[in-house]
Amino acid sequence: MFACWTYGIAVPSGLFVPSLLAGAAYGRICVMFVHYLDFPVGAQDGMFALIGAASMLGGMARMTISLTVIILECTGVIEWGLPIMVSLMAARWVGNSFNEGLYDIHIHLNHLPFLEFDPPYYARFLRALNVMSSPPTCVPQIAKVGEIYDVLKNCNHGGFPVIVPRSQDAAGGGQQPNLSAKRRSPRFSGIINRHHLAVLLQRKDFFVEKPEPFVRIPAGDTTLLYNDQYALSYRDMEGSYPRYPSVSDIQLDEEERGLWMDLTPYMNTTPYTVQEQTPVPRAFRLFRSLGLRHLIVLNRRNEVRGLITRKDLTPAHLKFCLEALSEAEKQRIKGYFHRDRCGSERFEDVEKKLIRINDNW
Repeated sequence: MFACWTYGIAVPSGLFVPSLLAGAAYGRICVMFVHYLDFPVGAQDGMFALIGAASMLGGMARMTISLTVIILECTGVIEWGLPIMVSLMAARWVGNSFNEGLYDIHIHLNHLPFLEFDPPYYARFLRALNVMSSPPTCVPQIAKVGEIYDVLKNCNHGGFPVIVPRSQDAAGGGQQPNLSAKRRSPRFSGIINRHHLAVLLQRKDFFVEKPEPFVRIPAGDTTLLYNDQYALSYRDMEGSYPRYPSVSDIQLDEEERGLWMDLTPYMNTTPYTVQEQTPVPRAFRLFRSLGLRHLIVLNRRNEVRGLITRKDLTPAHLKFCLEALSEAEKQRIKGYFHRDRCGSERFEDVEKKLIRINDNW
């Protein structure tokens, strides 16, 4: 109880050792009570204390195999491995029947965007178009220094989609006059991280004249200012890891704000993307299995529609998006229930939720 009260506050406390101590004391009390009743005990008293410590720690952390290995390595009693494993599994099952583990509860209290192994069951009724953050903040692959600086100053995103006008993408010709406005919309070209943009601003990787994209080669150990032939090397870009420069520490004068930046040597031209009609469970598994930070949502014309981050795939955000569906989407989901009467309780819960939403509307 005291461990739960003190966990998370700014004091030099912990959970591991207090749980072991409390569990060992509990096991020792149990074996003393057995001796008091004159029941025959075939095991040593220390085994009861060790099993009690393991069960208390397992009930708090909800871990089985890792704790078994840790306890066996610390004690060196391999012959007690089976009872320790059984006690940890029993503590985990009993604890899960009441609530989540203390670590999981603390994750939810801190509102951390933690993703479970599988998406929620109601995520199958949503698409990437429903959960993405829109409109995204994009940067052109050839941009003014002042524009990049203002984007970093006014936006806290960790990555930015890089776009290029359709007229620049055409090979060997200019912009056609009869194209529609939609077809002239900027095309997705890649993604660049925030700290890379900050490094470019700090290193003054600028151009006096508007440069041509994809023409520079990586530089060596030295970097020249306003150089139109060499790009910054990997050592230049990642040399300040993990303390990348902050945009608040970068100062630019008016002359530098009017210069040009070429992002093509530094952006990721092959990021993971999904179409706007992609089911959310597929995007969820792609995001979690690959450990992504950003997932770009595109339409059929390869235009950026939105950005999916970890917070967009949390259960709370998915529930909010489910409630924000249009009336036509809700009718589509109800039609799915009408066609598929499998009798599953989880589908009935979603149907009741949609009925409650309609009543509120």
